[in-house]
Amino acid sequence: GTCIRLTKGIDRFSEDLDFDIKALSHEEFTKMTDDVIRFLQNNGLNASARDSNNPNLKAFRRNIYFPELLFQLGLSGHKAERFLIKIESQDQLIDYPSQMVNIKGAGFYFPMPVPSDA
Repeated sequence: GTCIRLTKGIDRFSEDLDFDIKALSHEEFTKMTDDVIRFLQNNGLNASARDSNNPNLKAFRRNIYFPELLFQLGLSGHKAERFLIKIESQDQLIDYPSQMVNIKGAGFYFPMPVPSDA
């Protein structure tokens, strides 16, 4: 869903980011998500990670929590209510043709390989 929103411009919000990444180690995944958290913190957001270790899950998964964010924005009357973004990566073991598209949003512009429309 997120890929379609970013590459095709549909009006959709997702708080889960799922990636099909080939040959990514757990250490690389952790570093990538640590970089995301550092970016969020450097931009004034209180963010922290919790690893999801499920022996039945083959994907790498981390949840990024934003303590008290919903309360601060007036979206919840409960300070303890948490907002989270789930980031997950797993090789889907499917070979598909990809194409490069330019992603633009939130002040960023960068190329990214995505599944082709073919």
